[in-house]
Amino acid sequence: MTVLNRKTRLIALRAADCAERVLHYFEKNHPKDKRPRKAIEAARAWANGEIRAGEARTAALASHAAARSAEGSARAAARSAGHAAATAHAAGHALHAAQYAAKAADPSKPLYHLRSKLIHGRIDKDKQQRVGDTKERRNARTVQDNRQ
Repeated sequence: MTVLNRKTRLIALRAADCAERVLHYFEKNHPKDKRPRKAIEAARAWANGEIRAGEARTAALASHAAARSAEGSARAAARSAGHAAATAHAAGHALHAAQYAAKAADPSKPLYHLRSKLIHGRIDKDKQQRVGDTKERRNARTVQDNRQ
């Protein structure tokens, strides 16, 4: 497995996590429709090497079909799941999975606004703090390694 392929698989897992966090919006309104859940499962199965990209893509298309019958946060959650599965086909779909998950959580914001925040890392202050803490730990390790 190439480094790029490993990274894409990790990205797909992260996209599936984003989609799963908002899946309840869809399942609350459409309890019998399992297509978005199956898309998230397909994203994870592809990332773990259990299915081929074509199977994940089929699940993605089914989730997008489910989204067309939903409204509001439920629609955005199904779209997020569809894009998570579509990450197997093209890694760029992962950003859309996160974007639609954010839209499901806050439907008042337009998608272009959320995309800008996702790209520039300003989606929430807690996340910024965690990233800052990680950078500080990394810098401390570098200083410690240089002393040895």
